[in-house]
Amino acid sequence: MSSKATFEVYRDRVDEWRWRLVHDNGNVIADSGEGYASKQKAREGIRSVKSNAPEADVVDVQG
Repeated sequence: MSSKATFEVYRDRVDEWRWRLVHDNGNVIADSGEGYASKQKAREGIRSVKSNAPEADVVDVQG
């Protein structure tokens, strides 16, 4: 089954580059959490997430 999400790269209100992962229903699943100085750096952030976390553990944290 193919992914139902798309990475979007965009400029924020303070002119920094960010990314967000958006499900096809419009919900934001994840975001960069920080702004980048260039579009290239934002795209590198996406590549990092895609390559470094494909099998990341899920941990329950008690609050």
